[in-house]
Amino acid sequence: MTPTRPTAVRVSRAAGTATLRFRAARARGSRIRSYEARCDAVGRRGFRRAFGRRTTLSVRGLAPGVGYRCRVRARSRAGAGAWSAYSRSPTASRAPALEVRWVTRTA
Repeated sequence: MTPTRPTAVRVSRAAGTATLRFRAARARGSRIRSYEARCDAVGRRGFRRAFGRRTTLSVRGLAPGVGYRCRVRARSRAGAGAWSAYSRSPTASRAPALEVRWVTRTA
């Protein structure tokens, strides 16, 4: 059997990188060999992936100004398990820009 889905996915983002932290999946037979994280761009095509053996993964190369939703799954000799739920909300790509307008009064 393939592993269960990881749970409690939390994502933080800084400088083009999303860091995913999650609860480990259960192996259900064959030992978990790795995890795969995937961050999908919100409102446009494209995604980035990362692989690793720990319950913290960093997905690099995220475009500035684009929101992402991220999820993770476990892999074993039996194959890839189901994807976790997406992170709770799209990850913020950066703080919103502050718009400043100058108003000149004339007499």
